[in-house]
Amino acid sequence: MREPFVIKQGDTSPSMADTLYHPDGVTVENLTGAIVKFVMASEDNIGTAKVKANAVVVDATAGEVRYDWATGDTDTFGGFVAEWEVTRADGSIETFPNGGYVPIAIIQQAG
Repeated sequence: MREPFVIKQGDTSPSMADTLYHPDGVTVENLTGAIVKFVMASEDNIGTAKVKANAVVVDATAGEVRYDWATGDTDTFGGFVAEWEVTRADGSIETFPNGGYVPIAIIQQAG
């Protein structure tokens, strides 16, 4: 299982970065001409997105993406899951990772 991305409650840095792979785990997704959204939900309520916002395509041919946290995205501590929703130039949609989620831990701020 993948290690969770860890960030402190209320922080907006570091950004969430990832490389998107096809189900084979080897081939990267070519994101040329695609729009990518970052979607995050609480582990307790996966059906309701806390965050659904445009991501940055860092390197389209290498499948590299990034989400820059906005104020309020990390205001609630706890366990979360995320995914990357890719809308290709032809209108087709695919969500990464295909067989699960990206785990995220938002750790409570001291004090």
